[in-house]
Amino acid sequence: AVFLYDRGNHRTDTLFIYDPSLKIGMAFSPDGNFLVLIGITGLSIYETLIDLRTKRPVTNVISASRYLARPILGWPRWTEEGLFLLTHRAAITDARTGETLPDTLALVRFNPHYPEGGFEKIYRFLPETAPNAYPIHFNFWWSTYYLSPDINTVVLSAEVEGTAFNEALYLARRGDERVSLFYNDSTLNESFPIIVRQK
Repeated sequence: AVFLYDRGNHRTDTLFIYDPSLKIGMAFSPDGNFLVLIGITGLSIYETLIDLRTKRPVTNVISASRYLARPILGWPRWTEEGLFLLTHRAAITDARTGETLPDTLALVRFNPHYPEGGFEKIYRFLPETAPNAYPIHFNFWWSTYYLSPDINTVVLSAEVEGTAFNEALYLARRGDERVSLFYNDSTLNESFPIIVRQK
């Protein structure tokens, strides 16, 4: 279910969503008329698009492979250019060439009003390129992310390799496949990073 609060009218509403997917992200449309929920199952990627004027949810399968671009729990961003979200592709072997393709994170974009169009890759970065003594151990259930307003920066919270629960914050920027350690603290666990703009 989705719990909505109207700040203008000080009213609440609960919308019940009937689809099989595990919800891992949501975002409002730029005009504020729609809310989209992103979800995954063992086989597919789903979106539930809610028209906030009618309170009517519509669920569709997104034309994208969850094995090549699995959405990550976090905070997608919906702009006039589309919905942006972070996805993961585990290291795989190309059956034609025998080449091992690396573990990859990619920022993708799609149109929530046209899920049949699938994902368009905007830029990618490689977790294993993280420098220093704190390389990323990528774990779906313990990793989250946040996108900067201009979509050019990703803050990723992920487990530190060799630890059971300790997480660190990593920074990735458009045009640079390297990942840099941003913050590490042994008390950091299950964090949800958010970028705050200061005046």
